[in-house]
Amino acid sequence: MILTKTQFFLVLSIALLGPFYLPRLIWLCHSEKAVGRGWFMGHTLEMQGNITQHLVIHFKAGKDSVFFNASDNLGFKVGDLVPLRYDKAHPTDARVNTTFGLWMDVLINSLLPELVLLILFITPDRFDPLIPWKARIRIGIKPFIKIIYFC
Repeated sequence: MILTKTQFFLVLSIALLGPFYLPRLIWLCHSEKAVGRGWFMGHTLEMQGNITQHLVIHFKAGKDSVFFNASDNLGFKVGDLVPLRYDKAHPTDARVNTTFGLWMDVLINSLLPELVLLILFITPDRFDPLIPWKARIRIGIKPFIKIIYFC
């Protein structure tokens, strides 16, 4: 199969970034929506001696009461109603149902591979890129990936 540079980087992005995003998408498909309440501000003593605060959220999962720690910078206070999602099989595996609450850890963990792919993709020809813009990439025949450059 012969691909253009754009098609190759699209396939490469899906292959490299899929392991970051796919588990969260599967978790979202199996999660339930609920509303909890900010119960109290918890404190954590970190290894460096810093004390951080986080909101402890209480919600009902069926007949059970569940508490979980939310991130400290989501903007909710003690007593606020907090939208959340939780895994029905494991109610303690809950997250605040906001874009930041659901996706920020995934974005932070995938940032380095995303930046490397972006830099490799947008490198102009005058800087002698790894894959030139006019090149085609052959996949599937020995060698598995071969760059074919047309002048």
